[in-house]
Amino acid sequence: MLGNDRPLGFGLPMKREGSIASVTVSRNAGGMLSEHMEALLYQTRPLNEIIVIDNASTDGTVDTLRRCYPQVTLLPLHTNTGVGGACATSLTYAVGRKHDWISLFDQDSLPRPGQMG
Repeated sequence: MLGNDRPLGFGLPMKREGSIASVTVSRNAGGMLSEHMEALLYQTRPLNEIIVIDNASTDGTVDTLRRCYPQVTLLPLHTNTGVGGACATSLTYAVGRKHDWISLFDQDSLPRPGQMG
């Protein structure tokens, strides 16, 4: 359903079950990533997996994620592959995990409660 009140497609309701994952591309996210992570962690329907791909940050982003969000799947890259490279790598990972739904974000996105399911 779109906005919980309109059917998607040909009048058929959108499937509500299934595995939902988020993928976030980050690079030197520093202090801005915590608000994004909290928005993902406290969705109305809990996500099955939260994936962050870090594009070779130099500001301690990876250490912060490991320390503050151990439940998050972290994919640290040793080379900055750009947004396209990070998206391709992380989506390949997420698809391989057989999630039914995958949402892609950048580090400063703030998903609304209930947006993911």
